Amino acid sequence: MTLKDNFYTICNATHDADNHVFEVKLNAIHEIYAAHFPGNAITPGACTLQMVAEMVQETTGKCLQLACAKNVKYLAPITPQNTPCPTFVLNIKNNGQEYAVKAEVKNGEQVFAKLSLVYE
Repeated sequence: MTLKDNFYTICNATHDADNHVFEVKLNAIHEIYAAHFPGNAITPGACTLQMVAEMVQETTGKCLQLACAKNVKYLAPITPQNTPCPTFVLNIKNNGQEYAVKAEVKNGEQVFAKLSLVYE
């Protein structure tokens, strides 16, 4: 299931060598938030992982599969009410057939998640 242009929208993207910054807007009225959690919407971790995957695929132009999640840390909840426009900062390195990705989800100086992922 693709989340882009439904669950979230990319407002701005900048690319510099291996570093890619995506400013997104969350869709606060999406049905996922009605279930997770009613009256206290929190972006599910699985959705954060899917958003990163879609951004990696958009950047590389390849259809990739998550091969390994080396490190996934959720440091604070991402809520569409308090953080409607988080920034995804991705460092993507091509290691032959694999793409090593280090990602941070943040808003200003506050970091919500740190992920180290491998796609192939």
